[in-house]
Amino acid sequence: MGGSRIRIPNRSLGASSAYLLRLLSITMNNSKESVCSFYDPVAGYRVLTTKPEADARKLVRKIVSNSLQFKTIFKDRPKCLVASFEAGEAEELVLKVPKARSSRPWERFLTLFRDGEGIRQFRNMQALVELGILGPRPILAAERRRYGVVLDSFYVYGLIEGRQASHRDLPKIIEVLAPLYRQGFRRSDPRVANHIVDGEKVYLIDFRITKPRFFGHLRCAVEVCQLAGNLSRALEVGHYYGYSRSTLIVAWRFWRASQWLRKRKQTMKRKLLP
Repeated sequence: MGGSRIRIPNRSLGASSAYLLRLLSITMNNSKESVCSFYDPVAGYRVLTTKPEADARKLVRKIVSNSLQFKTIFKDRPKCLVASFEAGEAEELVLKVPKARSSRPWERFLTLFRDGEGIRQFRNMQALVELGILGPRPILAAERRRYGVVLDSFYVYGLIEGRQASHRDLPKIIEVLAPLYRQGFRRSDPRVANHIVDGEKVYLIDFRITKPRFFGHLRCAVEVCQLAGNLSRALEVGHYYGYSRSTLIVAWRFWRASQWLRKRKQTMKRKLLP
């Protein structure tokens, strides 16, 4: 990007709101699919899905029995498995198994009071659809509980075709995220690389849609700074979202401090662990 200015389409807040309402209208009429919820006693999983129940039941049992044939394995590590598979009629879907989140004791404890990672991510994808922003199409999520605690979970979503975004796509990303930040929502982990570009379309990936109860304005500004990457760009981008210069400077310092603390924590972990 260098010292060049970021060229963002001149869209007022009112126009952006109208744009969002139009997208929401299109979404509600054409894209939002009804969600079916059921328990499969054979697999032992609670399931949420946008597919017909019979089809979802078959898919869950295939996944649980490890009989699913993967087309491409994107990631297979102790933390998670991400792989694509064909689901008929030239449809390619992605399975994600958050292994680490399902095995950490504190994560399991928290599921006494909330859904597991799979269903939470499914609901995140639904929230994105309802906001009129492009992202993975939610297909299915499942979780297995014992004594009220989630032991295993996974979710399935539509494969997004395109390329990973780079800093030259920042103007497009900024415009796409405008309805989100202007309404006080956070996408979490707003790195440029967490977006897929297909022509003029920008899709969000690896997100968690939240609306902070406390310090929401500042926390959204922190995400804008993280996305921009440096203070001068953050001031330019933040102005488009309606943040004041003072808010952005505070947000930038807060983000830099949190980065420093994270690095210190990682260094201490490396020293303590053998």
